[in-house]
Amino acid sequence: MRHRIKGTTTFGRRKAQRKALLNNMVASLVIQNRINTTLIKAKEVSKIADKLVTLGKKDTIHARRLAYKILRNRDLIKKLFEEISIRYKNRNGGYTRIIKTGYRRGDSAPIAIIEFVEEEKKSKEKAKSSTKVKSMKKQIRKKDTDIKKVIKNQTEPNSEPSKSNETPVKNNTNY
Repeated sequence: MRHRIKGTTTFGRRKAQRKALLNNMVASLVIQNRINTTLIKAKEVSKIADKLVTLGKKDTIHARRLAYKILRNRDLIKKLFEEISIRYKNRNGGYTRIIKTGYRRGDSAPIAIIEFVEEEKKSKEKAKSSTKVKSMKKQIRKKDTDIKKVIKNQTEPNSEPSKSNETPVKNNTNY
């Protein structure tokens, strides 16, 4: 008998705590349209957020009640059903996007941004955005190489020995 939770991770929490964590993160996503979190949490939030947008596209009382079980706020339900779900009227899925941004400094956990996908109206805008992304990537690479050069210069020992007339102090430890 396998006592595993299939399709999700536990995040080191009990079921009620895990459910509350994910529901609060989805509510934050609906409020702000973009949140910064760990990669694994972002993937779990994406599943719930996509289901909520699908409920929003149905726009029935039952769908509103199911969404209320997760969001627990009437203003957020109104925003979900009247603003967010209307944007994705002609889209069949994939309402959220996860962008990996690096690693957290303290514990090296992978960090990601989760956001709602914006509908692109023209292919020209898409082409412009892709060129902007490419130029931004080039700038980031350039900054990374500059930082590596600075670090390399700081870690290299100086070629000239230090010239000082001071004699080193001996450590007297007479106990």
